[in-house]
Amino acid sequence: MDFYGALFGWTFDVGPEEYGRYTTCLLDGRRAAALTPNPDPTATAFWWNVYLATDDLDATVARALEAGGAVVGGPFDIPEQGRGALLRDPVGAQFGLWQGQGHIGCEVVNEPGAEPVSRRYTNVWQAHDGGWRMIARHAQHIQPR
Repeated sequence: MDFYGALFGWTFDVGPEEYGRYTTCLLDGRRAAALTPNPDPTATAFWWNVYLATDDLDATVARALEAGGAVVGGPFDIPEQGRGALLRDPVGAQFGLWQGQGHIGCEVVNEPGAEPVSRRYTNVWQAHDGGWRMIARHAQHIQPR
């Protein structure tokens, strides 16, 4: 956390143990990102994961499966906060889906210290963009309300 605090000016709200110490990264008091420990104590790989908002998690997961994707984790419920799932697209890129309730996602974007854009890098985009169009009908980038 020291690194990201120094880099972006974030402060942190560390959650309780029962929620895995899910840590909200705050920029001027607004949610900008989150950090969570890898549950594998022997892990050597660490990454950022992008979550896309949806108003119907189950329907979006179904569309992802129809389009050739796979469920990695979930769907899962976080009481009073929302529902989520982790998926992989047909070429293996992982992403999350989030149907917010009490926690809608980022409250700040497109300014210094916040996410301006998300990109998926692949060398096989044309083969699978129809699947992404199908998924995207029910998912969108998380935007502040």
